[in-house]
Amino acid sequence: MKLDHNDLEEGKLADFPPNLLQLNLSYNHFQNFPMIISSSLQLVTLDLSFNRIESLSGIETLINIKELYLDGNRLTELPHNISKLLKLRKISLRNNNFQSYSLMDPSIQSIPEEFLTDTAVDHIDLNGNIAITTAMLLSFKGMNNYLEKRKLAIDKALSGGAMQSELQSLFGIE
Repeated sequence: MKLDHNDLEEGKLADFPPNLLQLNLSYNHFQNFPMIISSSLQLVTLDLSFNRIESLSGIETLINIKELYLDGNRLTELPHNISKLLKLRKISLRNNNFQSYSLMDPSIQSIPEEFLTDTAVDHIDLNGNIAITTAMLLSFKGMNNYLEKRKLAIDKALSGGAMQSELQSLFGIE
């Protein structure tokens, strides 16, 4: 279902069909994760890019999500509850405000260890987050687990005929 470019915000959405698989709500005016989506338990692909999202509270209900696009929002970190999305394979976080560690607590990394170890995620794109570097990300707890999954995904893609140039750098950043 495509509902992009509609000036939508919290409170302006009706319930979605329970069997909805794909939803595009990009280029709207959401500041938080739209809770109305949480009833769409079959959702596999969700695009919330280019809104004004600062919080993903409630996203943990999307237990079947495999692809999540959150580009161009105001996110500085991923919440721990995102680690409950065990089937998530791809997350795009381009052009947000990610730091290496939480702004609230500098002892907490901005991408939770459990997200890197407990989910199926093998593709994280952080391109355009100028306050975070690959070197910082490589120091995160759980990163070795993610790197193993990433290598397996790349090997599988290459054996399936993908060209090396088609495969993105480690985090979409150099």
